Amino acid sequence: MVKPLNKASGVTSGTTLAGGGKLTPEQSDRFITTVIENSTFLKKVQHYKMASPERYIEMLNIGKRMFRKAGEGETPADSASVSTDRRKLSTVEIILPIDISYSFLEDNIEKTKAEQTILDAIAKQFANDTEDLGWNGDESNENDFVKINNGWLAISRADSKTNKVDLTAVPDSPMKIMKAMLDAMPEKFKTKDIEFVCSSEFKDAYIEELTARNTALGDKALTEAADIRYKGYLLNPRPYLSMYDIMLANPLNIAYGVQRDVSIEFVKNPRKRMIEYTITARTDYEYAIAEAIVVTTGTPAAKIPVEGSEDPVIS
Repeated sequence: MVKPLNKASGVTSGTTLAGGGKLTPEQSDRFITTVIENSTFLKKVQHYKMASPERYIEMLNIGKRMFRKAGEGETPADSASVSTDRRKLSTVEIILPIDISYSFLEDNIEKTKAEQTILDAIAKQFANDTEDLGWNGDESNENDFVKINNGWLAISRADSKTNKVDLTAVPDSPMKIMKAMLDAMPEKFKTKDIEFVCSSEFKDAYIEELTARNTALGDKALTEAADIRYKGYLLNPRPYLSMYDIMLANPLNIAYGVQRDVSIEFVKNPRKRMIEYTITARTDYEYAIAEAIVVTTGTPAAKIPVEGSEDPVIS
């Protein structure tokens, strides 16, 4: 028998989990906020709390050199225009099943503390799976998790407006790969806020490439590796990415949408000595401006010696 969630209770405030069903808008907002706070990357992107399954994202696409000289009584010979990019979030229903053993609850004397621990675990798992699917989601894949929805990599690789770097034509060198990605980014989007979202493996390979140069810059990579940059742009490693899955973008250009209709239900299973929780929500992934995205495709053909006069920046 499914128990309803007490709609008067808070979602992350340590109050009772007894109850069930759809959360109130306030509870949903708190749950969604807690999920986002559990991911350092989700905190950086644009997130939309949606009231319905669909929402359009509209963004002004700012150009360059749009100033015109003012002349009294004169109309500029040509005028610049600001284009509007319009993309759509269309949420997909997902469920998160979590089983909690009777012994866990029995071993926790403070029931409220145990419930808060459960809620924290639910929010953390929801955050982990949200970002994992955000990067690896691909509806053409056969894996049950991956095929739930298209994530940022699949969407950007299928989009003719994004900028692609074919790694089969680039040497297997992190510096060469990042240089090719920077070259592919339109100048008007090369702001200080863009970053290389990559794997820890790629970041480590970059550090190894630097240290192999036997320079002061390489020494700094070893001793001050907390904030690694290439030509001033941050490398932001995420645990869900593979070696050659790299995106160059401003995180604020990346979007995550979640519908407010979140439900948390549970059913007791005495035979298994478990309480089965099911969290249901609707989510989707997008970005605002396709031209401000650079994404890799393929894998490099060959490794090359670490040489050259490039001067990446670590700070």
